[in-house]
Amino acid sequence: MSYLRELFNYFLQIWKLNFLNDMIMNEKNLKPASVFYYFEEICQVPRPSKREEKIIAYLKAFGREHGLETKTDEVGNVLIKKPATSG
Repeated sequence: MSYLRELFNYFLQIWKLNFLNDMIMNEKNLKPASVFYYFEEICQVPRPSKREEKIIAYLKAFGREHGLETKTDEVGNVLIKKPATSG
C-alpha cells in the first residue's frame, strides 16, 4: 500500500508542477524573465521524494557553470553562494 501511495503522490506532484508550469509559461511577460527561465528548467527535472539525484546534479552543474561556490552536504542539500555586489 505504501508503494501505491508513493506512486500516486509522485504523479500528483508531476501533474501539479506541469499545470503550474504551463499556467506560468503561457504568460509571456513574466518578470524577472531570468527567474522564470530557470523556474521552467527546474520544473523539467524529475525529482521524486527520496530520489533527488537529478535535481542535485542540475544544481551542482548550475553553480559550476556560473562560477559560484557550490557545496553538497551528506544528505544531499545543495548550497550555492554568490558574493555580494558592492552596493
